[in-house]
Amino acid sequence: MVKIRNTSPRGALDVPLLGRVVEAGEVVDVDPAHAARLLKQVDNWQPADPAPSAARRRRGKTPTAPVTAPVTAPSAARRRRGKTPTAPVTAPVTAPIEPSEGDPS
Repeated sequence: MVKIRNTSPRGALDVPLLGRVVEAGEVVDVDPAHAARLLKQVDNWQPADPAPSAARRRRGKTPTAPVTAPVTAPSAARRRRGKTPTAPVTAPVTAPIEPSEGDPS
């Protein structure tokens, strides 16, 4: 069984897949197949007890320093749902671009 938490901004959810109403913030035990389907709804469900990473299981402890990750552009799916701004991502120009032959400039 997998524990998942109702994180819906709408509060209690009637979940036909589970055959019951799950209150806001409530943690429920569901089988892995149902958890996989529900966790695709990232705004409504989150894992209640995330599994430790393979590296932490091998070491048997959690890291002591914060882990940082590079910032990436939001996925197209999140932009479509309106969760992130759609500002263009630009990279700095490192060398001037020379006009080619036949350019009017």
